Amino acid sequence: MNKLYNFTLLFIIVFFLNVFPTKSAPLSTSNINTSEKILFSPLEVITVVSPNGGESWQVGTTHTISWTDDITENVMIDLYKGGSLHSIISTSTSSDGEKNWTISSSMESGSDYQVKITSVDDTSITDFSDANFTIAGNQITVTTPNGGESWQAGTTNNISWADNISENVMIDLYKGGSLHSIISTSTSSDGSKNWSIPSTLESGSDYEVKITSVDDTSITDISDANFTIIGNPITITTPNGGESWQAGTTQNISWTDYITENVTIDLYKDGSLHLIISTSTGSDGSKNWSIPFTLESGSDYKVKITSVDEPSITDISDDEFTIIGNQITVTTPNGGESWLETGAQIIEWTDNLTGSVEIQLIKNDLFHSSITTSTPSDGEYTWNIPGSTPSASDYKIKII
Repeated sequence: MNKLYNFTLLFIIVFFLNVFPTKSAPLSTSNINTSEKILFSPLEVITVVSPNGGESWQVGTTHTISWTDDITENVMIDLYKGGSLHSIISTSTSSDGEKNWTISSSMESGSDYQVKITSVDDTSITDFSDANFTIAGNQITVTTPNGGESWQAGTTNNISWADNISENVMIDLYKGGSLHSIISTSTSSDGSKNWSIPSTLESGSDYEVKITSVDDTSITDISDANFTIIGNPITITTPNGGESWQAGTTQNISWTDYITENVTIDLYKDGSLHLIISTSTGSDGSKNWSIPFTLESGSDYKVKITSVDEPSITDISDDEFTIIGNQITVTTPNGGESWLETGAQIIEWTDNLTGSVEIQLIKNDLFHSSITTSTPSDGEYTWNIPGSTPSASDYKIKII
């Protein structure tokens, strides 16, 4: 009876100690359920440190993604853009708090990127960048010519731009929105290129420059607005139509040009080349021309000036001008006069000469004798007719 009582009492005491433990009683871990274990375990977390908002990272460069965590398993790293998954940076990397990331050069620009780091074993253990960070895409920005410039053909000008790429660039010239010519197929992306504008380039106010990455043609920029190229015309100023120049005189041919090479000067008559005034003379805008005495009169002359190096650079007088040939007009005797064999007679003529003339006596349209081999061209000469001159009615006076 006492044994039964003692056993029963011991059972009751043990039961109450297990169900209602005292503060001082040791707690057996065998009596704690799973939920109670989680409640008392440390909380496992990942905290993104960088990029965590406000950073600006350049495509093509390498940056360190960093974080803190209290886990031992690997983590995955994802890139988000605009709140949506953009790409996977790493499917699994050690949870050591650091990962170097080389940003793809093809990554588009944006200021709405975030990084998400997640436990590989438990996707509920994760963290995002607190705020957005920026990825700056590869860019080229034309700075000169960027609109409004005026450049002269035949001169050298500097094309400039800003970029954040390492590969070479190509430079194209556009006119009227279409490709006109290639300035450079490949030049260093150092932001500067001297361009010797061809002297043959036509004038226009609708030019643009386009600069493009050699490796990635999607990285490009074009001038914001049109710029002007002034072609290298030669513009004749004198004679340009209406002038009247005298054969035997010296006249000044003048023009403007924007070239450095010599020019040729030609004389045209009735639309055809008549003679060459100069095969090569400096492009200084002025040439004195001694008009040949023998040049025939005409009101259909023009002057044409052409670059020696580039025949397409040329100009011709806008309108015709006149050359008055050297003329002598016998007025007395001019037909029908009757002069005595002896005595003095006055031979008269008009001319536009400054030198001297020769006077001959012609009989039956043939040379008969010389009246004078040289006398001033003043329009008058006194001739003492020799008595030996035979009488006849077929005489003429010729003045040379």
